[in-house]
Amino acid sequence: MAATDEPDSGGRAAGLGGIASALRNGIEIARKGRLSERRETPYEVVHRGTHHQLRRYRPTDVPETDGRDPVVLVPPLMLSADLWDIAPDASSVATLARMGADPFVVDFGSPEEEEGGLERTLTDHVVAVSDAVDEVHRATGRPVHLMGYSQGGMFAYQAAAYRQSARIASIVTFGSGVDLHGGLPSSLPTELVIRVLEQMSEIQDSLMPEGVPSWATRLGFQLLDPVKTVRQRIQFLATLSDREALEEREGVRRF
Repeated sequence: MAATDEPDSGGRAAGLGGIASALRNGIEIARKGRLSERRETPYEVVHRGTHHQLRRYRPTDVPETDGRDPVVLVPPLMLSADLWDIAPDASSVATLARMGADPFVVDFGSPEEEEGGLERTLTDHVVAVSDAVDEVHRATGRPVHLMGYSQGGMFAYQAAAYRQSARIASIVTFGSGVDLHGGLPSSLPTELVIRVLEQMSEIQDSLMPEGVPSWATRLGFQLLDPVKTVRQRIQFLATLSDREALEEREGVRRF
């Protein structure tokens, strides 16, 4: 059979359908910020402190968590407490529960939205973590495993020191610096670095007396790895016509 130069109407229709789907999905995300409701692991707020709330997670596919070793997860201030439960396939609390732990999460809320949130000090957050340890120990009768990410891990170190490790079974941290000297160039004296950081802090306080806004923090993290940020944007656009694929990654994208 001789080849024909007629255009492939089926392929063209499929292409137009993909463009239409991408437009529909893009408009819905722009209007609502999401394609579907967030699928989160069930939890209850078991304690409300002055500067935090304490969540206790109870996944529906895990037997009763009472009698298990309690784990208290601490987020950094620049990230939501949802860090520990981003999506069904990216959930620290669900994974820990399936492995036999009793997961709790310290939720500091959004400082810019909480009353007096931007006036909180380091002490406020360390005492909040210490308070969470006491509440979890009171509820479970067991020593607590503290787990923190980045700044949350540093809060865990400081809370343990403040308590002299009372009622704390262990500390697990991710990306939480202990000795910052190791990251300094050997040619720079420590005193000089401290002086520069203090000057930068004073400049920041004078320019932004109420603290760094969340959008600036978010932009700063994106600029730390611009290639990854661009790659994520391209990947999002490439799947914009596939609603099912978008919904599977909805939690990660919104986080």
